[in-house]
Amino acid sequence: MSEPSQFVIPLFPVGDDGSAFHLRNTPGGEMQRPHVIQYGSELAVHADIFNVRHGTFTPGGDPATLVVFDFRFVGSESHGRRFRKAIIDVRFAPWDRPVGSENDPEVSSIAPLGFCAWNPSTQEKETKLSFTVSANTGGLGGMGIGSGWETTKKMKKEKRTTLFGSMRIEGERDYGTQNTAKWLISENEIESHGIPSHLRTAILVKPKGKEKFRAIIGINAEVDILYGAKKRIDELFGKHVVDPVYFDAEGKRKPFGPEITNIDTTNLSMCDLRAIGSQLPTTC
Repeated sequence: MSEPSQFVIPLFPVGDDGSAFHLRNTPGGEMQRPHVIQYGSELAVHADIFNVRHGTFTPGGDPATLVVFDFRFVGSESHGRRFRKAIIDVRFAPWDRPVGSENDPEVSSIAPLGFCAWNPSTQEKETKLSFTVSANTGGLGGMGIGSGWETTKKMKKEKRTTLFGSMRIEGERDYGTQNTAKWLISENEIESHGIPSHLRTAILVKPKGKEKFRAIIGINAEVDILYGAKKRIDELFGKHVVDPVYFDAEGKRKPFGPEITNIDTTNLSMCDLRAIGSQLPTTC
């Protein structure tokens, strides 16, 4: 079985030395990067390519590619630091043109998709309100007579762990087919245990044309207030620190990762992505 293609995004307190990301393709035009890079830190995000399957969208139809990512959020138990929220986006573009070009690969479907909430908890908050009414007697020099009362208001607040997956158009155009998969995951604010440590996502992509294309992974991770570090991978692309993941031209594309059952690569449009993505609670 092939080794997973992995990116490790270490998060450091703002201003720490060594906090730069160093995620590169090997020289020579590496495809579907099967390379592991990790830098030590108290908090880290791991983004793995778990599986890639190339085929056609329908039998005898246009080419299509299924990409499965694993995202892991590693907290620091010793310092009680956790991830409160994470925004993940995977944008697709031709290999040599910016996101939003006419020939962007189309994001046809994703999993998880839509809104999901689980792990509910309720918190009751009690607020006391005091009122005082006073009246003066005997004119300006008179004595004030006051009376008052107090009331208590109780409110219940319910919070859950939430996940929202969507497909979007991003980049240099605001029309046409969607080119981006996006997920937002947030912790239960009452329990404050952080977001789930693992999220598996599946994306079905329809390349336009036979040329190479690329995926650009962005993560905006928010941790607890004491830590206060926010990092986004694609903020550093202009500095040539983080490389996109490249997929080869049609005819040269190769599968990657372990076999996944019940996938017909000649008819990827019928693939049940929900069975591949993270197994969410049945209430979602």
